[in-house]
Amino acid sequence: AIGISTGGPPILAGMFKQLPASLPFPICIIQHIPKGFTESLICWLSKICPLPIVEMADGENLLPGVIYIAPGGCVASLKSQKTLSVVPETQINTPSPSVNVFFDSVNKFYRANALAVLMSGMGRDGATGLPHLYNSGAETIVQDRESAVVYGMPEEALKLKAARHVMTPDSIVAFIKKLADSKR
Repeated sequence: AIGISTGGPPILAGMFKQLPASLPFPICIIQHIPKGFTESLICWLSKICPLPIVEMADGENLLPGVIYIAPGGCVASLKSQKTLSVVPETQINTPSPSVNVFFDSVNKFYRANALAVLMSGMGRDGATGLPHLYNSGAETIVQDRESAVVYGMPEEALKLKAARHVMTPDSIVAFIKKLADSKR
């Protein structure tokens, strides 16, 4: 699971073009994005990524080798280890979609078997969900200060001592590849 906000699309593009053509697990992206913009983001990223990229849908089953992006204006989470929940956002003045909500659901179903990454963005979204994953034994990564457009979310997670690793986007991709190789 990757949570990202300000500066996210170009960072994700740089990462996605480095991914192998197949992965033995899904990747879920929680990008703060306004309602109605997810489709154009997916269209743009699909031109450079070797993996299929789809918008999350309620009740959809997660498949290995697919990148799922949460739609703007919705709350995305896991219903089960393999099933997504996507419902309209009803709260005002909260980041949407919420990284904390998604991270908490990942922790509920995956615990130590999860990889959670918190990247560039303002505020604390994701920072309060990451410690739960860290305490469950999950691999937790925050983006390094130098490569982040805005260091708010990663820095807040570091203040909570919720990151096992601090990495550049390229190092995060290398970590994902290594993890994929160990699962094959």
